[in-house]
Amino acid sequence: MREKFLAISGISLANRASVRGFSCLLARPKLGLILCLLLLLAQADVFGDVGQSSNSRGSITKRSQNYLAETTHELRRVLGYQPKTAVELEFVDLQQYASKVGKNSWAHAVYFNNKITIALRPELSRSRNRLRRLIRHETLHAAVDLISDSQCPAWFEEGLALLFEGGHKRALSRALSDYLRERNPISLHQLEVNFAGLDKPLAEVAYGQSYFAVQSLVHRFGFSGIRKYLSSLGAGRGEKGAFYSAFGMNLSEFEQQLGVQLKLWTNGGRDEF
Repeated sequence: MREKFLAISGISLANRASVRGFSCLLARPKLGLILCLLLLLAQADVFGDVGQSSNSRGSITKRSQNYLAETTHELRRVLGYQPKTAVELEFVDLQQYASKVGKNSWAHAVYFNNKITIALRPELSRSRNRLRRLIRHETLHAAVDLISDSQCPAWFEEGLALLFEGGHKRALSRALSDYLRERNPISLHQLEVNFAGLDKPLAEVAYGQSYFAVQSLVHRFGFSGIRKYLSSLGAGRGEKGAFYSAFGMNLSEFEQQLGVQLKLWTNGGRDEF
């Protein structure tokens, strides 16, 4: 890719200069100036922006479409997801993305109104796994939104999205562990609404606790329980009624058990899920 080629070119020129010394640069000042500019541009990631606007952007779009189709097929099997219309993919630069999501521009992608909006960050062209996780996470939101008729509490939806996307959760687990060493868990009632209003440090705690909670439910009841809960929400049974129908216990009872599990996890000195 163009971004990678130019970045490597800049590094190789720097290494060459360091090995041979700067005598040749002093003898040819114009060449030295050009090399310095190349290094500065590479370090500033200017070439990354150029790449995103050409071949890299096309590659990201194509891979995203493939990941979306793959994820939709998997969610159809696991959760019974039957989309009425295709989910739209939108790619925007960082400035456009910040204007769309405001203070939550730390999030790499968002789902709203059957559209996944992705910020075109340089790392997306370098990491296929990162892009795939983003698509899986946001497509899960689309599935939950449809199946539950937009009635799913945020903690459940975000926890399930994190679980479904895969990958490690070290930053979230450490944020949650640090938080719980000094405070009690956040109540699930406080985590019912969208996390969009949270600043990044508290959002990491909210996401981490939500992931821990949903992981606990999946371990005990499998995805069949998850599917039943979402369907019950979509049928209008309400959060408490749907929870009892799917998991055979009251939500308050689960929250008490979750508090004990979180305390044991924290006291055990573990900082990873």
